[in-house]
Amino acid sequence: MLLLSFFTSCTFSGCKKDKDSYCSVALISTGISELDRRFEVDQAEGGFITGFRRELTFTNLFDFMKSRIVVKHLTYRLLIHDLRARQGDIPESPFRIMQASEVYLENYSLDSLVEYMEARLRNFKDFEIEEQKEVDIEEIASSFNYDYESLLQSLQLIETNSKMDVLRIEFTSEDPSLSYFALSNYCNDFFAYYSCIQTYKYQETIEFFRDLVAKKKSELERMKNDSSQDQKYEISLLEEEYLGVKSILQTEILKLENTTMPLKLIQKATLPSNYK
Repeated sequence: MLLLSFFTSCTFSGCKKDKDSYCSVALISTGISELDRRFEVDQAEGGFITGFRRELTFTNLFDFMKSRIVVKHLTYRLLIHDLRARQGDIPESPFRIMQASEVYLENYSLDSLVEYMEARLRNFKDFEIEEQKEVDIEEIASSFNYDYESLLQSLQLIETNSKMDVLRIEFTSEDPSLSYFALSNYCNDFFAYYSCIQTYKYQETIEFFRDLVAKKKSELERMKNDSSQDQKYEISLLEEEYLGVKSILQTEILKLENTTMPLKLIQKATLPSNYK
């Protein structure tokens, strides 16, 4: 079993090694077997090629799911919750309260930072990042152990079978409500972000080749309308170029459709089983 483990004993202040820990679990269908069926593989080397591609695809998914940008969305969610709860904006208690940081937090414009994080979560793309706010957020997140390194200590991604069809995600913490909240939001934001970047990648690639096809077609029509006998060779070359670009467009569309992993959340985050 392949295991990328980022869970160690909790380092958050007040969370002791012998204290109860609470684990929330979610399951994702990777769709890797479905991807395999989309490819035509040579029979003589099919097993090796399929296995290599599956392993590479799965490894890339692991790396993406534990990337800083994906985990940062969870940092935002947890900070928004605790800061809003701390200020009485929501009828809930913060998951983590650090008394020693109360004066420290007063040095920041918390309302402004919360609004900034909420805006970033609403708009994954085309958002103007404010460097100073990101620095402030990182400092506050570290004081609550909601920073990247600390969150990876609570996050496990586990391959559940040799076919790599199902990915088990676990989030473990000292608080059952925190574990459930964290994993629920991690999954929701991951799927939203994954869908966003896949759509952007698809649109960007297709638009590029469509513009190129339109440009070549326009050039070809203009040359045909203004042509003389001496331009027949140039027209022939341009026509071949136009048909070639048009063929590439169709190929790129099929390639993007066939290489996008059809991820599905097949089990939402659960309340920890040992939560009483």
